[in-house]
Amino acid sequence: MRRLQCPTHTTNRVFCISKTITKLSVIPKIRVFAWRLAHNGLPVGKRLWEAGFSTGACPMCCIVEETIVHEFKECWYAKQTFEVAGFSGISCALDGDSGMCWLEDLARKLPTKRFAEFVILLWNIWNGRNAQVLQKEFISARNQTARGAVRTDAGPR
Repeated sequence: MRRLQCPTHTTNRVFCISKTITKLSVIPKIRVFAWRLAHNGLPVGKRLWEAGFSTGACPMCCIVEETIVHEFKECWYAKQTFEVAGFSGISCALDGDSGMCWLEDLARKLPTKRFAEFVILLWNIWNGRNAQVLQKEFISARNQTARGAVRTDAGPR
């Protein structure tokens, strides 16, 4: 029997990451979030600015244009959340310019359970950002991570 692998063609890449996201042991809204992240479908500052709804600045640091790369890799809030949750080594491994690149790469490198924990952590970062934007409520990285029950002491596995 021949084993199927994810080809590099874009359509097949989308299918492979979508299939991986579908199989995650997380609640459905986190799967939808992961799918939207993979397809650059999150309403980050840059996209909101292009639509005329915001200044485009990151709500956490207020000085940089908010993109998906900034929100989940470069922002101090994301870095601090990765560190608190024991994923600091993984945050540096986020290569590429889109959520699809990150998720596809991490899905290959991490065990399934650890990948699901990482997606939940990205969800926690997104919730912290939304609390700041929508309710003007700052939730520390430590509290946001505790809410999501993603804290690990063993670090990257």
